[in-house]
Amino acid sequence: MKISRLQPRMIYGGWGNMSRNVYVIGGANVDVQGFAHQDLVRFDSNPGTITTSFGGVGRNIAENLARLHVSVTLISVVGEDAAGKALWEHAQACGMDTRFLLRLPYHSTSHYLAIMDAHHEMELAVSDMSILDQLTLDLLRPIVQEIRPQDYVVLDGNLSEETLQSLISILPCRMVADPISAHKAIRLKSCLSHLYAIKPNRYEAEVLVGFPLHSEADYHRAVDVLLQAGVQQVWLTLGEEGVLLGTVNERLRLTFTPTSIQSATGAGDAFFAGALAALLHDGSLMDVGRYALTSAGFALATNKTVNEEVTPALFQTALQNDSFRIKEVIL
Repeated sequence: MKISRLQPRMIYGGWGNMSRNVYVIGGANVDVQGFAHQDLVRFDSNPGTITTSFGGVGRNIAENLARLHVSVTLISVVGEDAAGKALWEHAQACGMDTRFLLRLPYHSTSHYLAIMDAHHEMELAVSDMSILDQLTLDLLRPIVQEIRPQDYVVLDGNLSEETLQSLISILPCRMVADPISAHKAIRLKSCLSHLYAIKPNRYEAEVLVGFPLHSEADYHRAVDVLLQAGVQQVWLTLGEEGVLLGTVNERLRLTFTPTSIQSATGAGDAFFAGALAALLHDGSLMDVGRYALTSAGFALATNKTVNEEVTPALFQTALQNDSFRIKEVIL
């Protein structure tokens, strides 16, 4: 196995491709994270630091795109409560189109609670996202009528299988999906032939392809299965082992070196947003990988769900300087 340093390739022409919009349909919630100061002790109170931020896979992807000045519309639901009001105002302040971030009475805004170990890896999480059951086709049908063939739609696995099936039958554009968890990945299995791209981690991929992923050969076989099912691009994330990207004609194995790891929460969502930003520029598979890993590198460097320091200029500088030492693994 050979590892080679990549030569940075820039994509010029500005971040916002005004001929295309991105519509993100999925979860929006409040993230509460507890960071233990030492090894976690079960059945006891652990000293640490607690942070609160806005999250949800769909919302995180939308904010990462908005911070890169991509034209993005967030389609989701929140409660008519203080948390929902704060989330809506924050989304608007970040530059998202919030016309379809709907506030529903008699429902609570969804929350996600994560406990992180002393190494900032997630040990346990609990989510309350019942409000997302309201994202039905009846609610979404009048909204999606404005979506055009040149646009992109992001689907996250928080949507019910029924809603996903209905959306893929009426959406006229490229659809990209994040399974979000092994438990929810099964919802996307029947949708694969309609997806332009999908970003599973190894555990989500195991659900989608039906066999365990223990080796490099397994990773490539999983990508093959997903491509054969009709997906045009597969972005398989492998944690510390990097990523495997694939199309019918190309396969790319990349690693990178984060400058620091404050929290892994939100890194996958940032990866997705970076990959999609490259697609908006009609970038190559290498561009997809470099944009995605650069975005993930910024996310790892903060203990917030989304790195609020990212700007288009900072992002382009990181790409140009190869700040996260992205390397291609030659197998």
